[in-house]
Amino acid sequence: MFGRSRLVAVLLLLQLGMASTAQAYLPPADFIVRMLADKRRRIGAVDMSILLQTELADATVVEERLYLKFPERLRWATQDDPERVRVERQGVRAMGTADKLTRLSGRPDDLMAVFMMPDGKTLEDTGDRLIAAIKAAGVDMSVVTLARQEREVAFVIGAEPWERERAQVWIDKNRFLPVRWILNAAAPRGTKWVETRLLEYGSATSGDWFPQVVERYEGGKLVSRASVVKIDINQNVPETLFDIP
Repeated sequence: MFGRSRLVAVLLLLQLGMASTAQAYLPPADFIVRMLADKRRRIGAVDMSILLQTELADATVVEERLYLKFPERLRWATQDDPERVRVERQGVRAMGTADKLTRLSGRPDDLMAVFMMPDGKTLEDTGDRLIAAIKAAGVDMSVVTLARQEREVAFVIGAEPWERERAQVWIDKNRFLPVRWILNAAAPRGTKWVETRLLEYGSATSGDWFPQVVERYEGGKLVSRASVVKIDINQNVPETLFDIP
């Protein structure tokens, strides 16, 4: 079992051994992901209701509501008419309107639900679940590099940071929180690369529960920038919000 004491001991050894930037030792991807699992479990898997103000590519501003519930449940909905909705429940995904959802197939283009509310009764279970989800998204776990997102250094799993058309996950090197992923999704005319950036953890509004800003890019172009207005934790979020036909 990959217990917390072992994780801490290995991390201390890594920090001592990574002094040289020229030939810095990079830990294996499964270790990085298990540290993420440990961090998420210590933060706590509590139900969340998040009010967002989102600017779209055409400069339109809409209000959105994001619900997160353990294990691996997500509902992201615009507050317009008709209400546009994206729902995920332990890997099963659907999109549409509040009245009509269509189930999605193929590889996921988003890992928000599994990264924020990972399933697993133990730390080992949670780590295994995260690793399985990352592999299922097409990320090559044999590749680990380093890159910067804004002022912070991140581990990049799956590609070199300049390889924009390879599936990859970025995890903050010091806090072990997810900060970016680039995944491909089925599109009518081939592959569509979708990038999500999680920015400004540690804000007064959302702390480490959730980033202050979520940006989404499609084909390298920014399509939405969602900012947290209010976050309520320990909410009794109804299970029916995550029903998928």
